[in-house]
Amino acid sequence: NSKSLFSKTKVAFSTTKNFAVKNRLTLTFKSILNSRKILVLLQNKPQVLSELKARTKTVKNFPALQLLKHKNLTIHYLAK
Repeated sequence: NSKSLFSKTKVAFSTTKNFAVKNRLTLTFKSILNSRKILVLLQNKPQVLSELKARTKTVKNFPALQLLKHKNLTIHYLAK
Protein backbone atom coordinates (compact mmCIF):
# COMPACT_ATOMS: atom_id res chain seq x y z
CA ASN A 1 0.00 0.00 0.00
CA SER A 2 1.83 3.11 -1.20
CA LYS A 3 -0.47 5.28 0.91
CA SER A 4 1.61 4.39 3.96
CA LEU A 5 4.71 5.87 2.26
CA PHE A 6 3.14 9.32 2.59
CA SER A 7 2.40 9.06 6.31
CA LYS A 8 3.66 11.93 8.48
CA THR A 9 5.30 9.41 10.82
CA LYS A 10 8.76 7.89 10.29
CA VAL A 11 7.43 4.33 10.00
CA ALA A 12 3.98 3.10 9.03
CA PHE A 13 2.24 -0.23 9.51
CA SER A 14 0.35 -1.77 6.59
CA THR A 15 -1.07 -5.10 5.49
CA THR A 16 -1.20 -6.79 2.11
CA LYS A 17 -2.75 -9.80 0.45
CA ASN A 18 -0.16 -9.81 -2.35
CA PHE A 19 2.74 -11.45 -0.49
CA ALA A 20 3.35 -14.27 1.98
CA VAL A 21 4.15 -11.75 4.72
CA LYS A 22 0.83 -10.00 5.34
CA ASN A 23 1.89 -7.46 8.00
CA ARG A 24 4.52 -4.94 7.01
CA LEU A 25 6.39 -1.96 8.37
CA THR A 26 7.14 0.73 5.81
CA LEU A 27 9.82 3.38 6.06
CA THR A 28 7.95 6.52 5.01
CA PHE A 29 9.08 9.22 2.59
CA LYS A 30 9.48 11.55 5.56
CA SER A 31 12.31 9.33 6.83
CA ILE A 32 13.68 8.40 3.41
CA LEU A 33 13.98 12.02 2.28
CA ASN A 34 15.76 12.95 5.53
CA SER A 35 18.57 10.55 4.64
CA ARG A 36 21.98 11.98 3.77
CA LYS A 37 22.13 9.84 0.64
CA ILE A 38 19.72 7.59 -1.25
CA LEU A 39 20.97 4.75 -3.40
CA VAL A 40 18.46 3.01 -5.69
CA LEU A 41 19.42 -0.22 -7.41
CA LEU A 42 17.24 -1.30 -10.33
CA GLN A 43 17.70 -4.59 -12.12
CA ASN A 44 15.72 -5.46 -15.24
CA LYS A 45 13.12 -2.77 -14.58
CA PRO A 46 13.30 -0.65 -17.74
CA GLN A 47 9.78 0.70 -17.23
CA VAL A 48 10.75 2.08 -13.81
CA LEU A 49 13.90 3.70 -15.13
CA SER A 50 11.98 5.21 -18.07
CA GLU A 51 9.38 6.72 -15.77
CA LEU A 52 11.98 8.16 -13.43
CA LYS A 53 13.60 9.87 -16.42
CA ALA A 54 10.45 10.98 -18.28
CA ARG A 55 8.22 11.82 -15.30
CA THR A 56 4.98 11.38 -17.24
CA LYS A 57 3.01 10.21 -14.19
CA THR A 58 2.15 11.90 -10.93
CA VAL A 59 3.68 11.03 -7.57
CA LYS A 60 0.28 9.65 -6.58
CA ASN A 61 0.40 7.18 -9.50
CA PHE A 62 4.16 6.50 -9.27
CA PRO A 63 5.40 7.09 -5.70
CA ALA A 64 9.07 6.52 -6.57
CA LEU A 65 9.06 9.96 -8.22
CA GLN A 66 9.09 11.39 -4.70
CA LEU A 67 12.73 10.26 -4.46
CA LEU A 68 13.72 12.74 -7.18
CA LYS A 69 13.28 15.54 -4.63
CA HIS A 70 16.37 14.35 -2.76
CA LYS A 71 19.56 16.33 -3.41
CA ASN A 72 21.85 13.30 -3.07
CA LEU A 73 20.12 10.55 -5.05
CA THR A 74 22.06 7.95 -7.02
CA ILE A 75 20.33 5.43 -9.29
CA HIS A 76 22.19 2.42 -10.64
CA TYR A 77 20.56 0.34 -13.35
CA LEU A 78 21.69 -3.24 -13.97
CA ALA A 79 20.56 -4.96 -17.13
CA LYS A 80 20.89 -8.71 -17.55
